[in-house]
Order: sequence, then structure tokens, then C-alpha cells
Amino acid sequence: MADRKKCKAAAVATTDGGGEDRISALPDEVLQRALSFLPSRDVVRTCVLSRRWRHQWKSVPALRIYAFDDCRDVQHLSDFVTNFLLRRNRLALHECDIICFDEGDGCEVFRENARQWIRYAVSCQVRVLRVSVEAHTRLFGAPLKAQRLKRLELFSVELGAFSLDFSSCRELEELELGGCIIKDKVKRILSESLRRLRIEGCDFFRNRTRISCPNLISLEITDFTLYTPVLMSMPSLASAFIRFGEHCADSCDCYYYSEFGPDYTGCHHSTVKGNGTVLLNGLSDAIQLELISGAGVFIFRRDFRCCPTFNKLKTLLLNEWCMAADSSALIYFLQHSPVLEKLTLQLRKSPRTMVKRGSMNKNQNEKFLVSKHLKLVEIKYCEDEMVQQVLHVLSACGIPSEKIIIQRISSWASGGAQDLRRL
Repeated sequence: MADRKKCKAAAVATTDGGGEDRISALPDEVLQRALSFLPSRDVVRTCVLSRRWRHQWKSVPALRIYAFDDCRDVQHLSDFVTNFLLRRNRLALHECDIICFDEGDGCEVFRENARQWIRYAVSCQVRVLRVSVEAHTRLFGAPLKAQRLKRLELFSVELGAFSLDFSSCRELEELELGGCIIKDKVKRILSESLRRLRIEGCDFFRNRTRISCPNLISLEITDFTLYTPVLMSMPSLASAFIRFGEHCADSCDCYYYSEFGPDYTGCHHSTVKGNGTVLLNGLSDAIQLELISGAGVFIFRRDFRCCPTFNKLKTLLLNEWCMAADSSALIYFLQHSPVLEKLTLQLRKSPRTMVKRGSMNKNQNEKFLVSKHLKLVEIKYCEDEMVQQVLHVLSACGIPSEKIIIQRISSWASGGAQDLRRL
């Protein structure tokens, strides 16, 4: 009764002083579009407003399944959704959100019902699908076959076997994975149509997942744990942002800082199989590139052995990893980026991780031509000694001081690599 009174009060609020209900006079398509932004539970409640609204909810082009305030448990939510779908007109869906919980004794019930809701959305040719759960629920046991799907967002979902094979989703252009567990049986993230890929805070298990999306134009992989995925060729790539998290397993301090060099086999960087690169060949066609790494991660320095060239790269952002040991990473990019226009260096860590003056080896001291297109080097730093060391390297590379802008940053909020980017 209380819900009915609230809905009628809302109906009164839509009228002007003369008592005319202007909202109800709108065409059905407009009303249904407006209702599509509400949770499905609230959409159903509009049926009590008037006869004009009685059946509008049945044709709303969005399904938004959220755990509502008075939801008692998983079964209560499942019963509501089941009844909703039975009475809804089976029309095309523009969006489907499944954002709720998976807990206690209802876990298996929730998983099976969530799979049914996803199948329903796919059968209604859904264009945008979002799934967010709390307990890393495995919802996809086979490749998704959604021919009209354009955008897919998955959060806290466990993904195994062929669940990231999107070869049957021929219109899929955007994929976002957040906080997902990507099991070791996932050999590839595969899509010919995908244009934008964002992966944040996911766990990649030991079998290095290959990202095979040749038509990507935008790529973000940040703060993942365990093992770095392998990037295949992406010739259309315009921008890429890679940021290693604190729990990346591809780390070895003796390789990163000491005199052992790239041929040293005493730490587990030698467990990376094959002679190709992990990341840099896949990133070599990028126009804009941001590479943030914590101390000890060896993937970029290992990849340099394959001599990738960045022939399209115009804008590059690096943090202090490029200056570790012998500054070879920074020098490598300057040597192998022939059209580079802007270089940004974000330097946070203490000087002990930085190159010391005079430490560049004889191969790096050889003269080379920095990109004639280079217009600006921007240095953002915390400590004076750090910037002096960087200026020494840039001067040795023939970069004039008038192209260098220096900005001191008082501190990064949490002191971690996650704070580094576009300060």
C-alpha cells in the first residue's frame, strides 16, 4: 500500500497547475526510453500510476537487475526476476545490467539464475551487457555467442577455458574486465572486431594468456596480479596504457638493478617461454604510449632483446623504471622512436634506483640521432638529485635544454605506482 501511495504521489507531481499530466501524454517510445534508466524493480512499480502506464514496463528496452533494498536473499531476487521476464514483452534489449551478490547457501542458485538471465539477454539481441558480482562467480563456461553485442563489462567474474573467445560476437567493439580471475586454462582473449579493451585489477594465472585482438585502437592493462599477458600484433593501435601492479609475479630485483644483465638466468625471468616479446612487439604500432612499472619488473627490459621499433610513436610517458641500473630503457626508446614528439618522465622513487653519472656503458655512449620531431621533454620529479641524473642522460643523448620542462611534485598521495599518470 505504501508503494502504491508513493507512485500516485509521483503521478500528481507530473501535472501542472491545471491538472494536465504532460508526461503521460508523451509517445510510448519516449516513456519506455525514460524508464530504461531505472532499475527493473522500480520500472514495474510505475504500472500503478494510471491506465496509460499499466503496461509500459513490459516494453522497456533495458533489463537492470540490482539487489533492491528490501531484498531478503538470493531466492527473493530470483523470484522477482523470473516473474518479470515471464511477463515482459520479448523485444530487443539495448542494455542489460546484472549487478548483485552471490553469498551463503544461495551461491549455486544465484549462479544458475544469472546464467539464465544472460541467456535471456543474448536471445533478445542485447547490445550492452554488464555483469558485476561479489564472489568471483563463474558464469561463462563456453564462448559467448551474442551476435549483436557491442559492449561487454565483467566485474569480479571467474573466467576459464574458452570464456574469452569472442569470435562469435562479430559486432563486439568494447570489452572491460575489472577484478576478474582469469584462470590458467584461458589461452587467449580473442576478437577480430574489438576496438577498445580495458583490463584492471585482474588475476592472470601461470599460463600466459595471449591477447589476440588485431583491430584494437585503445588498450589499457593496469594493476593486474601474477603473470603478464602476451600481446599479439595490433597494427591499428592508437593509444596504450600499461601499469604493473605491486603483485606482479614477473619481478626480480637482481635482474633489474644489478650487473647481471639480460642474459642472466639466475632468477625466474628465464621462465618466460619463447624468443618473442611479451608486450613491446604488440605495442610497437602505438601512437601514444604510457608505461608505468614498479621496481623489479623485468618484462620491458627483457623485451628489448627482440629490438622492437616504435615507428608511429609520437607521445611517450615513462616512470623511473626507465632509469634503473644503466638508463638503457630510456635510451632505447630515444633510439628506436624516429617520430617521437613528446616525452614525459614521472620520477618518484629514491635516487638509489636511478642511474649514476658516468654509468652508461660504451654501447649507450655511442652517438645516435634523437627524433628530429622531438619538441618537448617534460620531467616531473620529487627530489633534486633525481632530476640532475636525468638531465645528465638527456644531455648525453643530444637533447637541448630549451626543449626540457621541469616540474617538481611535492608528493604522490599513496606513494605507489598507481598514482603515476598524467599528473
